[in-house]
Amino acid sequence: MKAALIWICAKTETWAEKVKSWLAKGVENSIKEQIALPVWLITRR
Repeated sequence: MKAALIWICAKTETWAEKVKSWLAKGVENSIKEQIALPVWLITRR
């Protein structure tokens, strides 16, 4: 039982880390897009 709980906790932690990194990447990409578009529009003129 204890081993199962430890395993579940470990799985949950790795899942949480994956979600965190995925969210961070998503935020990073959306920020880059928001910066890139106006810069691209300005440089295109």
